Order: sequence, then C-alpha cells, then structure tokens
Amino acid sequence: FDWFYGYFQDSTFYALINKKQFSQYNTLTFDPTRNLIKDSLKYTLAEDVKVAVKATHINRDNTKIEVTVPDETGDCNMQHFYFPEYDTEAALKEAAEKKLKTLKCDKMEGTIEAFGVPFVRKGDVVRLRDAERPERDGKRFQVTAVEYKFNTSGYRQTITLGAELK
Repeated sequence: FDWFYGYFQDSTFYALINKKQFSQYNTLTFDPTRNLIKDSLKYTLAEDVKVAVKATHINRDNTKIEVTVPDETGDCNMQHFYFPEYDTEAALKEAAEKKLKTLKCDKMEGTIEAFGVPFVRKGDVVRLRDAERPERDGKRFQVTAVEYKFNTSGYRQTITLGAELK
C-alpha cells in the first residue's frame, strides 16, 4: 500500500497511515447496461465463508499462548495473526473473535471487465448497479487488483473485487 509507513524506534514498531493519500481513493459505479463489458462474479454471504483465526502471543520468556476461533475448524481457510498486545488467553480469544468478524463478511469473488473510463485503481471502491440481479444492486466492494489492457479493441480494465463495504 502506498499509504502505509512503518518504522522501528527503540525496538518498538510504529505504523502510520498517510490519510491524504488514502482519501484519494474513489468510489466508481459500474452498470452492466452502461459501462460493464463482462463479469465472472460470485456473491458469497458471510455465513458461507469458511475461515478460522489462529491468534498467537509470545511472552518475554519465549512461551506461546495460542487460541483458535472457532473451536471446530473443520475444512476452512486458517488465517494466522500475531497479537503482541494481548498477553492473556481471554484477551487473545476476544481479539481473535473480532478479527474473525472482519474476515467473515459478504464479498464478491471474481472479476469484472470494464472500459478504461472511469479509471480504477487498487484500493478504490466499486459500486454495482444491476437491476437484473438484486443481490448486487447498490452494493459497494473494495478493489483488490486491477489489470490494464491496451489493444485494437481499446482500453480495458479487469477489476478484481473483494470485501463488501457497509
């Protein structure tokens, strides 16, 4: 990310967000009847997302505290996170549950192909307007990647969507 800066000072890591650059991201609307060429999108509800969080804290004596949320992971995508600020199992479990709520969200998986205008960047927000598919209409999604193509057909963008923004 071009808006993330980090540095160490006296063995402490500090992270800063450049809000001026972050606020330059745009919200763009795409409509299949107007400026969308094709899509391969699949809408996934939060309850259908199979993900688990494994939270870890390492104490000063080099012992580990680990918590997995939910307890029954089964066949799911395991995400690992390090939480240096939570040094008890209860606090670590609470942090893992909060992180799990951010990962289990409604999302649009796949890509859309659009014309070159409006110009889309990674980090922008795409609002879909689609009267034929109400599960998409009016929803906003974070752009996770963009591929640009210039050829005899003109200027095209292949936009990968991620999590839904509320």
